[in-house]
Amino acid sequence: MKASVISLGWHTIKKATYGYSVGIAAYILFLAWVYPSISTNPAVTRLLSSLPPALLKLAGISSNFSTYTGYLSSEFYSVIDIWIIMWFVTMEAMALVGTPRQNHSLQWWLSSPISRSTWMLGQFLALALALVFLTGATMASEILGAWWFNGGHLNWSGMIWLNVVALLIGLLIAGYSMVFLAWLPKVTWPLTVTLIFYAMNLVGGMTPHLGFLSNLSIFGVYQPSLIAEGAVPTLTAILGFILGSAILAWFSSAVFARQDLAL
Repeated sequence: MKASVISLGWHTIKKATYGYSVGIAAYILFLAWVYPSISTNPAVTRLLSSLPPALLKLAGISSNFSTYTGYLSSEFYSVIDIWIIMWFVTMEAMALVGTPRQNHSLQWWLSSPISRSTWMLGQFLALALALVFLTGATMASEILGAWWFNGGHLNWSGMIWLNVVALLIGLLIAGYSMVFLAWLPKVTWPLTVTLIFYAMNLVGGMTPHLGFLSNLSIFGVYQPSLIAEGAVPTLTAILGFILGSAILAWFSSAVFARQDLAL
């Protein structure tokens, strides 16, 4: 893999990556700032207890505000974080692959000695690098918020696993997004499939009769409130996400190498 391929891919999405990172950090620090007043306010607990469980489930809110990590799992990781990842990955995959195909800006790469498969794998790795950067910014801001506003109290295991699972989901979304865009450069495919997976998990979690939908969704392992309490995914699930992402990345390069792309 030529480093220049990854470097130019990163150059394409680095501004968006930095912007998302700053936004995430600012939001987490804001949550950390207000947490002490919320955790000691009995009115908040009474309010949450009075709301229908289905509504709380739909909004991704839990009443586990007794710990800083549990609070963040409810107020950030349950909805905001996963929506950021879904949108960021699909949009930046489009910027890396779909847009260059649509505006015919691949002429230089197609006429260079670098193979199409190498170029495609480079775009996937650039997007993976951006996801790692976002994950690092998220973890750093959570640690800073704990140290700055909450006396340094932090559930390290819960924080790490919340971010690891979110990262693995992001990598899998990146993998199949690249496959779709290598085949047909339209952002509607990866975004639509991702939203279907998300809806399956949401509906499956609201009623036991449809629980199988969560098992079929890539978001089924993403249960922030449970992860914060120590219920980490199985080794099989983790390896499945890693291998699935790698296979999809390889498959996207194979598909792209066979496309009829005019110079």
